[in-house]
Amino acid sequence: MSSRRFFGVGFVILVVAVLALGACSGDLLRYRTKMWHQCQSEVKGQQAKRVALERLLAVRARSLEMLRRDGRRLRTILSGKEAMVGQLRARVSRDATMIATLNRQKDAMAARTRLFRRLALKLRAMIQAGSLNVTVRKGRMIVNMANKILFDPGRAKLKQAGKEALQKLAAVLREIPDRDFVVAGHTDNRPVKHSRYRSNWSLSAARAVEVVAFLEKAGVLPRHLSAAGFSSFDPVGDNATVEGRAANRRIEIIVMPKISELPPIGPLTSPSGSARPAPRVNGAAARSTSVRPRPRGSRVAARSSSTRPGPRANGAAARKPSPRP
Repeated sequence: MSSRRFFGVGFVILVVAVLALGACSGDLLRYRTKMWHQCQSEVKGQQAKRVALERLLAVRARSLEMLRRDGRRLRTILSGKEAMVGQLRARVSRDATMIATLNRQKDAMAARTRLFRRLALKLRAMIQAGSLNVTVRKGRMIVNMANKILFDPGRAKLKQAGKEALQKLAAVLREIPDRDFVVAGHTDNRPVKHSRYRSNWSLSAARAVEVVAFLEKAGVLPRHLSAAGFSSFDPVGDNATVEGRAANRRIEIIVMPKISELPPIGPLTSPSGSARPAPRVNGAAARSTSVRPRPRGSRVAARSSSTRPGPRANGAAARKPSPRP
């Protein structure tokens, strides 16, 4: 009887334990299920955040690449701007040099203008008398005297009226000690006849030398004088008319500019490295002679080339040799 009661109590306890255990397991299961759902929600939230961060990272990567491209473009633009700044600085330097040169030329022109006015004022009486005139030709100041006052036709001896005019002119030239003067003889295109001079070249040069010699005797410093004959190749009038030929027969006293008044001269070679053409003097190109090497024992023949006579310093005449009869 007691054993049955014992087993019954044990059974009851077992059932109560099982029921209690089942209740506990259900609560635990529900708790674990709830936690699992929470974890799932958190995982989905983290995944959504990861996707958002990946998208944001992709956007930032694209922005970074755009910034890099903009940086490269800006560096290229900056390099171009720096080159442009260098060019502008070089241009400013050239412009400053040009402005300085123009200012010097302006000052020189003003000095020449003052000299021209002073010379014209001192020669006013002779200009009004028709003995001479003062002009600016080819950028140079020129005192022009007609041959009818100075010389007889075909001759190179000064007339008395010419000597008197030159004496007055020499008094003015002596007051300009810092200038050189070129006495240039000119003729018309008519050939020389009934004269000891064989050509207009020799006649124009002889007349220029005669005037230089007279000016030297009149007190003009000889180191400032030179003579040149231009024959008929620098006319100021039409040789087809009587008036034009009369204007071409003249003596010019050219007031030479100072070296400081001349514009600067660039390099003598072109940008490609080839030599520039030879300068032209009064419309004629300067000639040059080439010398070839000669073999040993050979004989050398001296050859001369005829050129137009140009001005020579210290009162020396520039004359063309007369042809042989």
